[in-house]
Amino acid sequence: MERLSGICSEVARGSPPKHFGNEMRRLMTVQDRTRLTDEAAFQGSRATTATSLLHFHRKETSMKKKISLVLAALILLSTALTSCGASKYSVTDANRTYQIQKKGGKRVVSVLENDRELWKSKVKTNGTLDRGDETLGLTILDLNFDGYSDIIVNTAQEDYKITQACYLQNPSTGSYEESPALAELFTVDVIAEEQLVLSYVGISEDELSGKTVETVIAYKWQGDGLIPFRRLTISYFPTEDRYCYGAADYIETALQF
Repeated sequence: MERLSGICSEVARGSPPKHFGNEMRRLMTVQDRTRLTDEAAFQGSRATTATSLLHFHRKETSMKKKISLVLAALILLSTALTSCGASKYSVTDANRTYQIQKKGGKRVVSVLENDRELWKSKVKTNGTLDRGDETLGLTILDLNFDGYSDIIVNTAQEDYKITQACYLQNPSTGSYEESPALAELFTVDVIAEEQLVLSYVGISEDELSGKTVETVIAYKWQGDGLIPFRRLTISYFPTEDRYCYGAADYIETALQF
């Protein structure tokens, strides 16, 4: 059974903030849990980060909330970046170039160094992916915080929940290996400074009250596996036009770090 300990802090009433990634990161990483109950409610105008974890969207015809978790901006150690139409995309990170090509229902991903192919893999996808995504679902991030860039490829999408294939770089061989632990997560993101791996869980709605709750879970690496460390929820109460965000620790996990 889950054992959680945390708080819920209110966001100002009325229209929700458009971007508040800074606050989400604060809740995920704050060490002094008692401070959260005393801090003032977050004001949306203060958050201007380009790598917002969550975005609020309200339909003009409804008071219901929709929240979307978006992938963080690509971490580029080099500014070289090229896009070759809708069927091919490449990005250079340090001394390696990562390429992805769309071939029917598959993506072909390859890694080159000094024009020499180091690694190549075929990834199966389906028709649910965003066709307007010029990156073809490719993201380069250090997923296990070992200082080496890893590969994420989107394979399927349901609303804001994205299934992905994640490949970790093996420093000893320079090749890439698919991670079974990351395969269990969705819409993966990281907070590198705290070594947290984020996974989007989804939205639940109470049919009677209209209350909606969206959840993201932060994980910590333990060996080759991931264990839950912190849960972040954002709730909307339509009868009060009120938004709340909350953060709670998995107690047993938190005691280990």
